[in-house]
Amino acid sequence: MTTGESYWVFDAERKITGPDSVRQLGLPVSDIQAALKWEEDHVEKVYFFKSASYWPFNPQENRVDDVHPGSMHAWGGIPGNIDAAFRDKYGYANFLSGQHYWKFDPVALKVLDGFPRSIGTDFFGCSAFLYK
Repeated sequence: MTTGESYWVFDAERKITGPDSVRQLGLPVSDIQAALKWEEDHVEKVYFFKSASYWPFNPQENRVDDVHPGSMHAWGGIPGNIDAAFRDKYGYANFLSGQHYWKFDPVALKVLDGFPRSIGTDFFGCSAFLYK
């Protein structure tokens, strides 16, 4: 979780560390919108997202790989402005923006057909989901 210049690390609902400064991680920006734990070629990374950019973070070194951001276009169909991200129990990455979410295939590296879908309908079983 991030707020302004600070971040916290949680394991489900249990706080592990924080608050700490995002600048300690080598991030050149604050107000990160989402973070996603991702494994690529058997190497664990955490991706930080803001606007239409992302930064890969190496948890073993506790630093971002590069201060220059990557473009969200590399995430095949994910919108540039997301509110949150998480991995589900099947290994898919889910990106939330407003009242919708996109499910990202970790093998094909693209959004699954039929997305975006409604957060309210799929997660809460209601059609009148209000989001602020």
